[in-house]
Amino acid sequence: MANNNKQENEITSIEDLPNELFGEIFSYLNGNDASFSLIYLNRRFQCLVKEYCQRLDFKSITKSKFDLIFEEYDTQWCQSLSLSNDHHTYGQIEYFLQFYSLIDHFSQLKSLTLYNRKSIDTFKLLSQIFLLTNLVSLTLKPICGKIMSEFDFFNLKRLAITSCKNTTWIKKFSQLDSLEYTMNNCCLSQIVLAWPVKLKHLKIVFDNDDVGVLVPQSLTYLSELSILEIYQKKFGKSLPNGQVWEQLIRSSFPELKKFKFYFPFDYGFVSIKKEKKVLSSFSTSFYLEEKKWFIRCDIFTVSGIAIIYSLPFTFDQYTIISNSSSGRIVTLSNSNFIHSDKDLYKHMKTVIIESISEWDLEDAFYTKHNKNTYEQIMLNFISAPHFNSIERLHLLPNYYRYRNEYNIKILSNSFYILLKKISHLYVLEIDLSDLQFLTENWTNVILCCHLSENIRSLILHSNKHRRQFLDGNEVDQIIRVFSTKCQYLSVCVLSSIHTIISLLRNMKQLHSMHVFVQTKDNEEINMKWLEKQNIGLNYSNCFITNDEQNYYFWLR
Repeated sequence: MANNNKQENEITSIEDLPNELFGEIFSYLNGNDASFSLIYLNRRFQCLVKEYCQRLDFKSITKSKFDLIFEEYDTQWCQSLSLSNDHHTYGQIEYFLQFYSLIDHFSQLKSLTLYNRKSIDTFKLLSQIFLLTNLVSLTLKPICGKIMSEFDFFNLKRLAITSCKNTTWIKKFSQLDSLEYTMNNCCLSQIVLAWPVKLKHLKIVFDNDDVGVLVPQSLTYLSELSILEIYQKKFGKSLPNGQVWEQLIRSSFPELKKFKFYFPFDYGFVSIKKEKKVLSSFSTSFYLEEKKWFIRCDIFTVSGIAIIYSLPFTFDQYTIISNSSSGRIVTLSNSNFIHSDKDLYKHMKTVIIESISEWDLEDAFYTKHNKNTYEQIMLNFISAPHFNSIERLHLLPNYYRYRNEYNIKILSNSFYILLKKISHLYVLEIDLSDLQFLTENWTNVILCCHLSENIRSLILHSNKHRRQFLDGNEVDQIIRVFSTKCQYLSVCVLSSIHTIISLLRNMKQLHSMHVFVQTKDNEEINMKWLEKQNIGLNYSNCFITNDEQNYYFWLR
C-alpha cells in the first residue's frame, strides 16, 4: 500500500509541478520571450505568464513579433517596459507611439526605459509618461533638461538620463533615491553641476576634464550617499587625485559604502613621477585598510597614457591603446578578494581600441617592431581578464595608420587572434577601409570565415580623412561574408539606393538595417517604394524611418 501511495505522489509530467515553482522560474524571464515560448499552451500557463512575467524588454525583438505581443496579449499586466531605437530595433519608439500608447496599453507601469529617442516629439512623449501614476523608475536617453523640468514626476525614485551639462534643473526631483546622469551636448548651456540632496546612489558619466574638475565640489552636500560612481570617457590632462576624494568622502559622505571610478589621463612621455603620484593618492590606508577599496592602473607607456579604475570593474566600456606596450599596477591581492579575475570584469561588455596615430610619433618607431612584437602586444591585451565578458569590439576609425606589405600580414594575423580570443564577441564596429585592409581585401579566407560565423552585428564607418562611397563590389563582399549570421547592420558609408535593395534582398537574417544613402531628386525611399522591389517586405514586416540621408529599417 505504501508503495502505491508513493507512486501516486510522484511527478510524472511537468504540468504536475506547482504554480509557485513556475512562478519563481518565470519571474526571471523577459515577458516577450516567455509569451512566445508558451503562446500555444493551456490557459494555466497563460495566466502564470501574466502573473509572474511582468517585464517586457523589446530591445532586440523583430517587428512582427513586436506586433504579435499586442495582438495576442493584454499588456496591462506589464510593470516594466523597455523600448529602444538602437541598432537592434531602429524606429521602434516612433512605431510604438504611432500605433500604440503608454496609457492605453501600459497604465500599470512602474518602470519605463526609452533608449535613443532623438527624433521624437519630446513634449508629447513626456505628456504620456506624466500620466503613468505608478511610475517609480525612468530611463530616458537623451533628453533636454529644460523640457524635462516642465513636468513633475513626484513618485520617481530612480532616474537614468542623458542630458545637459547644466544639471540645476534636476534639483527639482528632490525625492530621488538613485540618479544616473550622462552628460552630452544636447544644448549649449554652460557647465553648472547640482544634484538632489537626498540621493543614496549617484552615477555621473562625462567626457572631459571641463566637467571632471567640477564634480567633487558639486557633491559636498550629498550626506546620504551610499554609492558613488564616476566615469570619465575621454583622456584628460588633469591628473586624478585620490586625496581630494578621500577628504571629500571623510567630510561629506559618512554613509558611503561603495566608490567606483574610471579615470583615463595623460601623464606625459617622460613624467613618470606624475603617474606614481596618482597611484599613491589612491593607495593610502584610507582606501586599502579602512574602506578596502582597491584599484588597478593600466599604463600605456609609448603614448604616455594611463587609466586608473576601481575594482571590481563596474562599468560596461573600456579603452585600450593599440601598438603601445602596457603595464599594470594593482592594489588588490588574492587575500583581499575571494572571487576570480573573471568576476572582476564581468560587467565589461565593450572594448574600444584606439590607435596612437593621433600622437605625432616618428615612423621609425614602427619600423623597429617585428612580427613577434606586434603579436605579443595583442596577446598581452587579450590575455587579461578584461576580455572574458566582452561582446562588442569597436576599432576606432583610422585604427591602423601604417599599411604596407610588411605589416599587412602581421596585423591581419593579430586581428584574427584578437577575434578568436574574445569568445563572446558578436558586435564589430570598424572603419570600412580598416576592414578591407585587415581581411586583405576580403581574400583572407580564415579571417572572413571567422567573421561570417561569429558576427551578429556589424557597424561600418567611413574614413574621416577621405570621402568614401560604397561601390557594388564592396556590397557583394559584405553580403558574402556577413549574410549567414548577421542580424543587425549599419552602413555609415555613403551608398546608393541600389545598396539598400541588394542588402535587403540578400541578407535574409537581418532584423534591422541602417544605410547612409545618396538619393537623386526623383528617388524616394518609403514603404510604397519598398513593396515595388518585390523582396518580400511590406507594412507587416518592415518599418522605415529617416533622418536626412540616414535611413533605418526595422524588419521581419
